[in-house]
Amino acid sequence: MPPPPRSPAAGTRLTFGRYAGWTLRDLARQDPDYLRWLSRTAVGIGYRTEIYQILGRMGMR
Repeated sequence: MPPPPRSPAAGTRLTFGRYAGWTLRDLARQDPDYLRWLSRTAVGIGYRTEIYQILGRMGMR
């Protein structure tokens, strides 16, 4: 996986998996399907609200 985009945007940064180091916002731009999948997993349940908010703001929900 390429390194995460350099975004000045603050936000939750993943510390695991193939997108470790990426923020949820950067990931929504790069791979929104992964975020949708993550929101349905046990490890991603804690991110669910933020994921839905980000995707909703981007019109991707």
